[in-house]
Amino acid sequence: KVVIDMDAVPHIADGADVMAPGVTAFDERIERGEVIVVTDETHGKPLAIGEALIDGFGFHQTEKGKIVKTIHYVGDTVWNLDG
Repeated sequence: KVVIDMDAVPHIADGADVMAPGVTAFDERIERGEVIVVTDETHGKPLAIGEALIDGFGFHQTEKGKIVKTIHYVGDTVWNLDG
C-alpha cells in the first residue's frame, strides 16, 4: 500500500493521481505496474486503487512527479457500487 499525507486527501478523493511529495510511506515490495491501495496517514482508510508507476525500492530516490495512476477513488461510480 501507499500512504498519503492529509493535505493530499482532497486531491485523491477528486480522482487525482498520486504525486511523490504527498506520500509518507511506499511499501518497498511494490513492483511497477502492480495494483495497490492508497490510504490516508491519520485514519488508514482506503481512498483509491491505483497502478504503481515506480518500484517500491526506488521511492526514496523520487522527490517529484506522478508515482501512482489512480484507477478508482472514493466517491466514483465503481467505488459506490453496492455488493
